[in-house]
Amino acid sequence: MCLIHKNIAFDTTELSFVDIQAQFKAQFSTLPAIKDGETVLSDSFNIADYLEAHYPESPSLFGGKKGRLMALFFHEWAASLHSDIAKIAIFDIYCKLKDRDKDYFRSSREKHFQDSLENVQSNSQELAKADLLKKMRVLESYLAKTRYLSGDAPMYSDYIVYGTLKWLLSTSNAFTGEMLTSHVLNWYDSLDRIGTGI
Repeated sequence: MCLIHKNIAFDTTELSFVDIQAQFKAQFSTLPAIKDGETVLSDSFNIADYLEAHYPESPSLFGGKKGRLMALFFHEWAASLHSDIAKIAIFDIYCKLKDRDKDYFRSSREKHFQDSLENVQSNSQELAKADLLKKMRVLESYLAKTRYLSGDAPMYSDYIVYGTLKWLLSTSNAFTGEMLTSHVLNWYDSLDRIGTGI
């Protein structure tokens, strides 16, 4: 969405978990990642910083130094949801993976959690869902006062939180858009239209 925001033409490549390191010569093992000429980098905030520095004539993702600090806060806040999302949907995610990714995903995640994916989700889902919804209250309160997290128009702060929720809603069988509060849902739907080009 950052590339769409900055009106930068791009091509996408779908990668399996097991292909990431080979594709990027083991420089990193997670996505998102971009290749721009000879520059290759990962991590959403690093990518946004790079785009701001190298495409200054395009619409800003931050809106200045103060906006960048706010974007960094929302970046970290969105990351704080990842643990809850894993506990809500870890087995659902596994079930949606391509077969060639399943062994890697199961072994790496079960090593992290020291339990089976099935047990992690079934034993932790309800508590994690409650914790996530509690964290989301701050978003509802914030969006009751402004159309977007960044103000009148969406920027990085919106995209990083939206992307995190999109991940959850695209993978979980137990967490649906109906669970989002009114202002959050309106905000989410607005960004969804931007992301899908509708």
